[in-house]
Amino acid sequence: KTHPVSYKDVFKAKILVNVVIEGLPAIIAGVLISIRIGIIYLPFLILIPLIISITTGIIGLYSNLLLPKLQWESEQEVIKQGSSVLVTMALSSVSVILPSVLFFVINHYEIIKLSIVLLAYMIIMIIWIYVLNIHGKKLYNKISIDRRGCNNEKKWVYISRIIRSNNYNWSLIYACCTNC
Repeated sequence: KTHPVSYKDVFKAKILVNVVIEGLPAIIAGVLISIRIGIIYLPFLILIPLIISITTGIIGLYSNLLLPKLQWESEQEVIKQGSSVLVTMALSSVSVILPSVLFFVINHYEIIKLSIVLLAYMIIMIIWIYVLNIHGKKLYNKISIDRRGCNNEKKWVYISRIIRSNNYNWSLIYACCTNC
């Protein structure tokens, strides 16, 4: 929030990091698996992991916006001990498992089942994009990084260093708001 960057750019950057970390290895594995089981499965083995990666990134971002850890003693507390971590894990699990169940419930050809599962994942991703754009924007705009309210010099120096280096970890940047 200290740079003139729109909330959409911040959201895209956070989600893109998740896609690079989760999605790229899954896509590579999907290509290798499709060579073994059949090239006809390639679109599904690329798109499904990519959509799941985007969705879990959106859920993680939304959880961090919803439940930021604003009171902390060490930087690790913000990431590892925040309640947003549990919320992200729970919501991501539900968002990933429910469409997967469709594959086993539907009695059809595998390509049709995979198409239905892909469609279900796309619908879930679109719902989360909508939630993030509407409610996430409001939560993001409520966050205030303001030195005047930060009475802990160590926290402010750490956060200022992150901001200056352009190495953003938004969970840590939330930590020094007006009530730290």
